[in-house]
Amino acid sequence: MSINITSSYKRGSYGDIEESCQQVILKTDDVARFSDLQKQVDVIKPLLESFINAVAAAADGGKLLTQAKKKAKKELLNEMDILKSLVVIFAKGDEDYATEAGFKLREKPIRNNQPLSRPKWMNIKRGVLLGTIEGELKKFPKGVTSAGVKHSYDGWVTEKNGTYTTGQNFVLEGLESKREVEVKVCFHGTFQRKSNDSDSMSIFVL
Repeated sequence: MSINITSSYKRGSYGDIEESCQQVILKTDDVARFSDLQKQVDVIKPLLESFINAVAAAADGGKLLTQAKKKAKKELLNEMDILKSLVVIFAKGDEDYATEAGFKLREKPIRNNQPLSRPKWMNIKRGVLLGTIEGELKKFPKGVTSAGVKHSYDGWVTEKNGTYTTGQNFVLEGLESKREVEVKVCFHGTFQRKSNDSDSMSIFVL
């Protein structure tokens, strides 16, 4: 199982980057648990020193010194990316290996098991074109990503899926003309959640 490590060492000020990289080197250099990483750690150590010196030299400004600082940062972070990849490989799914090496894990999203509320209608009307209707729902509640629209001609003995919408308004097309149709909507949300169906709305299709 792979683990998901962030690139937090790339974020923040130059001082933050220095501190993050030093933390990784401090925890991995000449440490038996991380012997597989030592070769790459040895590559990073002089680059980190060069980066620190370049940042200090550019403190008073100057185009060439600023360019040197940016170049040193790029070289350091490129090698840190390689080290991060090696950590993922040698960790073999062990998250403690990564954190003990000074890296941060991406936070896992907290699963929301709360049920989605039922969709509520604002309006439904015949569409401009034959065989269409237009619907409007109340504002999507938090956690809803789309709404599925379905319809039936026989009082929901059989039902047909019509369309999906990611907004409050939708157009249902391809309906049989000169017939009464009933329409329901179901919310779909994060973490594979679904709501109960909305109230059924009946309308005559032109």
